[in-house]
Amino acid sequence: QNSGTVNGTLRIEENGSVGTTSPSYGNNATLVYASGTSDYRRFNEWNSTSGPGHPTNVTIRNGTRVNLNNGAAKTAREMAGDLTIKPDSELDMNGMEAALTVDGGITVETNGTDGTLTLGGVDGNLNVGGNFVVDGTFNDNGSLITLNGASQQEIGGSVSPIDVPRLTINNSNGSGSGDVELKTGVDILNTLTLSQGDLATNGNLTLTSESETNAGYIAGTGSGTVSGGTVSDDREVTFERYL
Repeated sequence: QNSGTVNGTLRIEENGSVGTTSPSYGNNATLVYASGTSDYRRFNEWNSTSGPGHPTNVTIRNGTRVNLNNGAAKTAREMAGDLTIKPDSELDMNGMEAALTVDGGITVETNGTDGTLTLGGVDGNLNVGGNFVVDGTFNDNGSLITLNGASQQEIGGSVSPIDVPRLTINNSNGSGSGDVELKTGVDILNTLTLSQGDLATNGNLTLTSESETNAGYIAGTGSGTVSGGTVSDDREVTFERYL
């Protein structure tokens, strides 16, 4: 059962909510969180990985913090389009024990006041099918990020470096060169897994070391590759040693 189909914009403002049934979303629909509250608890507007409750595009704005978990930590969620987090707003996955899949791209904005993306932790992982652009604040919480698009992707934005504990490249574009491109610095604190696709680093990849027993490394599995991209001095990866 659903509460109709959204083909334009579903905007949730102050004191607003969706009832006990979930809407369906058209191909160009956008779910906008604009309540201005510091703890808007996601409800039936976004509760599924397909069908009703599976939004297309999502925008969080007006100082709204969206609590994605809201008592359903083990429920995976998905959206078919792009996620945009406006300045002074946040998507908070704290406590999530299941993945969020964004089939499009993610943009975390700033205008002097940051938008914020906070991931869930070891099991609250993030799958991204488009670009991952961070101009605001990104709290990784030890989560795994998987870039799993079917066309070229990039990690970019004005924040550099972006700390990523675990990163998997699983891009099926198949060009053999630059399937995923780093446009900003990325520090891997734990594991880089190259499942498929070419990762063009442009000299922006560091496998960092925080202690004598903890250092970033490339997992010895998968068919993916690493290349230098536009870097002319062949500096594809920087390995950092803890001293």
